Amino acid sequence: VELERIGKFDGNVSPLLVSLTERQQEVLATAVSHGYYDMPRDATQVELADKLDLSPGTVADHLRRIENTLATTVANPWV
Repeated sequence: VELERIGKFDGNVSPLLVSLTERQQEVLATAVSHGYYDMPRDATQVELADKLDLSPGTVADHLRRIENTLATTVANPWV
């Protein structure tokens, strides 16, 4: 067994989200709430960037890292 994190436990937070930074959680929540992951998409990265006061490139980087972290965690939970 390896200790990975020490902090306050919040049973209302998904274990998947715990693997994300607070900023990544904010970006993901904004993307979901504005329809970025809807089909068809209701928001673009440029629109998310405006909402978050970030550059579109930064939003793209956050989303890529978020998606990588979540996909890796789901595909192999013991990584």
